[in-house]
Amino acid sequence: EEVAKTGVLLRILACAAKLEVGQLGEESNKKRKRDSTSSNQTREALSQALLKSLPGLLTSFKTDQMSMRSLTKLPQYLLPEIYSLPTRKSDFTSLVKNLCVAFLESTDQEALQEISESL
Repeated sequence: EEVAKTGVLLRILACAAKLEVGQLGEESNKKRKRDSTSSNQTREALSQALLKSLPGLLTSFKTDQMSMRSLTKLPQYLLPEIYSLPTRKSDFTSLVKNLCVAFLESTDQEALQEISESL
């Protein structure tokens, strides 16, 4: 029961991140100057939080196929600029390492597809 709840929460997280990035993309297309600063800050905060927590989550849920599908989607929604921050370099290294391990150990086609798109 606990695993099912966690899986649902991870799917919600992946959908929310996708929705947030999609909405931010639409806003930038409309060229809202005043709102774009707050949207960029929101996406930057989301990226930093995900980059910090994803390596641990990938390790914790590496045996749960459904959770891995959700988790491996998330790196696609991170801002690339976050990777180069000195304070996030170790998080980025850990994320890439865990994604590589997940790719080598996974047999799930959907998870493999998401990992390859994330890398």
